[in-house]
Amino acid sequence: MPLPKSHSRKAGPQKSTALDPEDFNSTDDEFEGFLSSESERTDNESDSSDSSAEADDYNKKQIAKLAKEALKDRNLSNDKSRAENSGIVYVGRLPHGFYEKQMREYFGQFGAISKLRMSRNKRTGASKHYAFMEFEHPEIANIVCETMDNYLLFGHLLKVKRVAPENVHKSLFTGANKNFQIIPWGKVGKRRYERKQPREMWEDRQADFDSRRKAKNKRLKSLGINYTL
Repeated sequence: MPLPKSHSRKAGPQKSTALDPEDFNSTDDEFEGFLSSESERTDNESDSSDSSAEADDYNKKQIAKLAKEALKDRNLSNDKSRAENSGIVYVGRLPHGFYEKQMREYFGQFGAISKLRMSRNKRTGASKHYAFMEFEHPEIANIVCETMDNYLLFGHLLKVKRVAPENVHKSLFTGANKNFQIIPWGKVGKRRYERKQPREMWEDRQADFDSRRKAKNKRLKSLGINYTL
């Protein structure tokens, strides 16, 4: 019995498919485009993160600045309110010859002055050209500051400011309400020198002089010097 014919055919030589170099170029371009898109996306993400961080820093700085300004304004308002409750006034750049008596007569026109003290040199008694006054009513002190600040007096621009209670030293008005008198130390020394001394004091001085002279003679003799004072 004859066998059926096989439908299979012999495998002949297959046609080789050559790769086009343009295919490689297109593939490389696509790969490079993918890399560039990935790098751009990464750069965009990093830029966005940097910009957000900078924005956060800027916001923090602005908030800190606003808080600092608000605190400063509050402190200024508190200082102003405390100063308004004080009747103490600082007067600076006082001209020569404008002393306690003149100040009391001039500033007394605004209201009653309870305390007045001009700063002076402790050794010479010369004026330091500034003083402190306390008015009985704080409202008067406010009027004095508004009126006399930068007031031209004998060629001097006065500086008049309120003094807050916490800035007042406990000895600020020590020796206040006194008319200063310059002490003539030359005349005082002359009177002390010309004043008659009792006999006992002269005897004590002579005894002290003799004891010191004997001590010096003894020292000279110990050094081999034959000399008598």
